[in-house]
Amino acid sequence: MRSHALYTERAKRQVAESDLGVFHSRTMGFDKFIDLAIMTRQPNLQGVGSCFVLGPMTIGLWIREENVYAVIKSGGHQYKASVGSDLIVERLPYPVGAQVELDQVYLLDDGEHVLVGQPTVEGAVVRATVMDEFRGPKIRIFKYRPKERYRRRQGHRQTYMRLRVDDIVKGA
Repeated sequence: MRSHALYTERAKRQVAESDLGVFHSRTMGFDKFIDLAIMTRQPNLQGVGSCFVLGPMTIGLWIREENVYAVIKSGGHQYKASVGSDLIVERLPYPVGAQVELDQVYLLDDGEHVLVGQPTVEGAVVRATVMDEFRGPKIRIFKYRPKERYRRRQGHRQTYMRLRVDDIVKGA
C-alpha cells in the first residue's frame, strides 16, 4: 500500500512533467481523479468542483461546466440522468426503439436553479429512447441447512434495458 507522501510526490512529479496541473482547492492536495486525468493527458474535470488550474501562463479558478441533470425513479431505483447519457434500468414494457417518458423526477438541476420535488417535480419529464434489451449475469441462490439433508438450488437472470436520454423537460 502506498503512503500519502509517496502519492503526493508522484502527483507533483506528474504536474511538473505535464503542461497542465490541477490543484484541488478544498483539500489543498492532489485529487486522485485529477491525477488520473493528468497521467492519461485527457483532462475530464466535469463534476470535480472548483479547482485552481496551474499552467504555463494561466492561474485562475476553474468553474465546472454546467450540466442539466435530473434524478429519476424507474423500477424502484433512482438514477441520475443527463442529456446524451445512457441509463441501464430494469426492464420496461416498451420495444427497442420506442420513445419513453419517465415522469417520476425527484430532482431537477438546470444549471441555474435546483428544483426538489415533494415527492416529485410537477410537470418535469425525462424523455429517453430504448436502445437495447439484455440480460444480466446469472445469480445462483443456494439454500443449505446442515444435518437435515436440505439443499435448494435456484438461479436468476435479470432483464435490463439501456435507455439513451434525449431530453429533460422542466415543466411548469
